[in-house]
Amino acid sequence: MDKTRVGELIKLYRRKRPGVGLIISHVPDILQEMENPDVLCALYKSRESGHTWQQRNRACQEFTEKVGLSVGLAEAFLRYNSFHSYRAARPKIPNGVKVDFVYVRWFKRPSEYEKIQTTSACAWYPTDWLKKVY
Repeated sequence: MDKTRVGELIKLYRRKRPGVGLIISHVPDILQEMENPDVLCALYKSRESGHTWQQRNRACQEFTEKVGLSVGLAEAFLRYNSFHSYRAARPKIPNGVKVDFVYVRWFKRPSEYEKIQTTSACAWYPTDWLKKVY
């Protein structure tokens, strides 16, 4: 999404029902917002060393607690960068790590997988998943 601004109307254009929402907050680089970036390095090491899913979940929980971000933003970073999923090999992220996030308040909630609409009225999303509503 080009030049995301707070207060713009957006939609999740790849969904069956894209919804309509308002950007409440914008974090252009989540890595700059982290108070303790060493926790992210430990998280990458735990994922690449091939631990069990219990150990990976524990590493994700420690990241959320110690990184110094809001819980919602930290969990969105983990979710959209495939840290929660269990894979034997390191996941390949085609466009690199997602670091640009916006907080969206939905007026008309978008669909989510097999659900008709998302369960939450507000959430963090990567900006490249969104398009402006004209």
